[in-house]
Amino acid sequence: MKKRILFIDDDPDYLSSTSLFLKKKYEVITAESAEEGWEKLKKEKFDLIILDAMMRPQSGFTMAEKLKMDPELQNIPIVMLTGVVPYIPNTKYSSDDILRFKGEEFVEKSEGLEKLLSVIEKLLE
Repeated sequence: MKKRILFIDDDPDYLSSTSLFLKKKYEVITAESAEEGWEKLKKEKFDLIILDAMMRPQSGFTMAEKLKMDPELQNIPIVMLTGVVPYIPNTKYSSDDILRFKGEEFVEKSEGLEKLLSVIEKLLE
C-alpha cells in the first residue's frame, strides 16, 4: 500500500506538476491553502505533510506550529517547501520563523524534484 502525502501549496501549477511526479511512488492528496489542508486532515490520515512556507492567509510556518501542538497530528513528519530560503530575511518571514519551525526538513523548490523525493523517502523509511 502506498504511503499517503498531504501536499499543501498555493501555487496550483507547482502543486499539480510536483504531485504528478510524486504520484509515481506515493498517494498524493493536494490542497491549495492551509484551510483546505486542515479540512483534509480532519477527514483522512497521512504519513507525511509537505507545506509551502509562504502561503496566505496562513503561512506554512504557522500551520506547522499548530500541527506540532496537536496530539493527533504532531507525529506526522513535515517537509517545509520554499522558493525563498536565501531571501527570507527580505520577506515578512524572519530567521525566527525558521528557528521555530518544528518540522523535519526544509527543501528549496530550486533544488528540484529529485531532492524533494530523496527527503520524502528518508522520512518515510
